[in-house]
Formats: sequence, C-alpha cells, structure tokens
Amino acid sequence: MKIQIKSWTLINMNISENTQQKFSMIFNLGMESLKIFMACLLTLFVPQKCGDHECSMEEKLTDNKYYAVTSLNVFTIFVFLRAYYKEYSRERFLINHFKSDIKLPDNNLRHIVSQNPKLLQKVLDYNKSFYNFTMFAIIIGIINFLSSGIVIIYYHYDGFRTISSMLTSLLLVSKTLSSNYYISKQSRNRGLGLSTVFSEPKSYNDLERQFKILAELGQKTNNLDSPRTIEIKLEDKKQSSK
Repeated sequence: MKIQIKSWTLINMNISENTQQKFSMIFNLGMESLKIFMACLLTLFVPQKCGDHECSMEEKLTDNKYYAVTSLNVFTIFVFLRAYYKEYSRERFLINHFKSDIKLPDNNLRHIVSQNPKLLQKVLDYNKSFYNFTMFAIIIGIINFLSSGIVIIYYHYDGFRTISSMLTSLLLVSKTLSSNYYISKQSRNRGLGLSTVFSEPKSYNDLERQFKILAELGQKTNNLDSPRTIEIKLEDKKQSSK
C-alpha cells in the first residue's frame, strides 16, 4: 500500500490557525503602537496652559523651550517601534515553527529542540534580543516621562488636566512594558517560547507537524526563518531502507 503525504495536505492542516495567529498578532501590536504614539509625544498631547488659554498644537510645536524634549519624545517613539519590531519578529518565528499544547509543560520547548542546536540558538537569540530592547525601551521611556513632565509643569502647567493626562500616558506605557519585561525575562532565563501579544497566556512548547516529520525522518531544514512547503514520500523512504 502506497502512502504519500503531499505538501499542501501537510501545510494546510495548520495554515488557518497560523494565519489567524499572525493577523491577531499584527492587530494587537498595531493597537499597542497607537497607544505608545500618544503616550510618548507628551509635549504635544498633554493639555497645557499658555497664558489665559489652552495651548494650541501650533503653539506647542513653535515653543523653542520644547525643542529638546520634543526631540526626545520622537526618539522614544523610534525606540519603542524598534522594540515592537523585535517582538513581532520573535512572535512570527514562534508561530511559524512551534505550536501551543496545554498538555505539555512550558519548558518542553528546550527538550524538543535540544537535538537541533541551530533551532535552539535561534530561539535563544530572539529571546535575548527581545529582552535587551525591552529594557532599553523602559529606560528611555522613564527618561522621556520625567523630562517631559518637568518641562510641561514648569512652563505650561494646567492643573489637574495636565496631571491626569500624564498619569494616563504613564499607565498606558507601563502596562505594556511591565508585561513585556516579565515575559522577555522569563523567556530569556528559562529558554521559553512565551507569547506577548495574546490576551490569554500562551506558550509555544511543541514543534509544528511538518518539522516533527522532518525530525523523524532525520532531515534538516535549510531556512529556519521561512518554513517552506515540504513534500515527503514515505514510499521512497521505505525503498531506500531496503
């Protein structure tokens, strides 16, 4: 009896789930990016008082006392976007190569890739890079908040409106960064594939089926970042073993 596993039957079993995860990831990161955009540009979006009226956007942009801190605001956005790109790259890699199985422990990931040093090193590199950029974003975010707050309160303080807006911005940033810090630290220290973009805790702790089959047949992937269509003919293996 001849048994053949065609590439499209192998890949299509998980493509809908993987595609759904990727769209969910992009949407969630997009929403977080919008929050960060508003929270980082404090000199522009925090209500302020200019004389006897509320400062307009034009007045904020043309105030030479704000040039330095506004530049810091913009730099902070780029730092956060870079950190989000690292998060996106790591999440995409995990989705492409692994799946989540609630029946398996979180640290099962290290066991299943222990026989593939290249794949294990990729996981460790992504975790380390994500952690480092998260820490850098936290440091820059703190500096940005303190610097902007001092300048705004000293020159254009507008009472409760200014304070409440700044605290709201701080909460938006701190909630995201604290979650990313915890997950990135756990992933780096323990070699885990914890997800950061889904509402419920998710751990990638098992190989996707196509990579399992490759491992069972003793084959290796040449491109870990771009899983390609895999065509396996079990009859060929049977004949070669004769």
